[in-house]
Amino acid sequence: MARVRTTIELEETYLETTMKRYMVRTATEVDLALRHLAGQPMSRQEALAMRGTHAIADLPADDG
Repeated sequence: MARVRTTIELEETYLETTMKRYMVRTATEVDLALRHLAGQPMSRQEALAMRGTHAIADLPADDG
């Protein structure tokens, strides 16, 4: 897997929430937490449980 170096801006409250939730102390550890989350896709049951929660207000248009 190729690595890409990038700079992103994060809302401080989201960063702090992530750090508390995953008990991490540095941005590098937050990166590891994000990798962990990305590697664990939702199961069908978890996705269906979100139905009606309005997690995404407006669906993005298909680019394809």
